[in-house]
Amino acid sequence: GSITPVAKIEPVAIGGVTVGSVSLFNEDVVRQKDLRIGDSVLVERAGDVIPYIVKPLEELRTGKEKKITFPTHCPACGDELVRIPDEAVLRCININCPA
Repeated sequence: GSITPVAKIEPVAIGGVTVGSVSLFNEDVVRQKDLRIGDSVLVERAGDVIPYIVKPLEELRTGKEKKITFPTHCPACGDELVRIPDEAVLRCININCPA
């Protein structure tokens, strides 16, 4: 299955909904937006439904933010993750993986 990174953020009310988790979609999106652990971010809801991070607020960075590292092994079964050419997601290809 696919490994989807999720950002845990300080809960914030957006359009009448409290958002505390936001999908980061995949490693490419994280790299393109230069998202870092500890960033303050601008969050919106796509189609007034799905929350997403528009961008980090770089002007608020303190220098303590950390680059995001992605796992090399499946968090559920421990097998090595693979990235298939021309795809943006990391995948566990263990057919017996409990996830």
